[in-house]
Amino acid sequence: MKTLFVIKTHSFVDLITNSSSELFVCNTDKTVKMAKEILIKLAKLYNQTQDLKENGGYKIDIKNLFTEIMTVQIADKEENDTGGQYSFGYTIKEGDLIIRSVEDNSIPYQMFDSIEEIFHASRHHLG
Repeated sequence: MKTLFVIKTHSFVDLITNSSSELFVCNTDKTVKMAKEILIKLAKLYNQTQDLKENGGYKIDIKNLFTEIMTVQIADKEENDTGGQYSFGYTIKEGDLIIRSVEDNSIPYQMFDSIEEIFHASRHHLG
């Protein structure tokens, strides 16, 4: 498994990049590749539902929906007796997936429930 980033236990602020960003912490057995494929399918389905609206609705740019999906790797875990779980107002653990929006409101709220259910995710508004 490729590690995309390492979380130091002192701060989670490095993930916050702008207002109205969404961060999903996913406790799932799905791989990064599987997660990306599922998110693209959800986005395509969202756009198809927008086609049904009288005025064509608002379609999202699937390529500009979420950042690269990351896998949590805890640094210095031998030095911390937490059982592999860390809390920053919410709990993360090694192996969790992180899905973060690219920009303000790039992930439509209509997709939140599906992401939370499919990936056993908790959603955190960062702005």
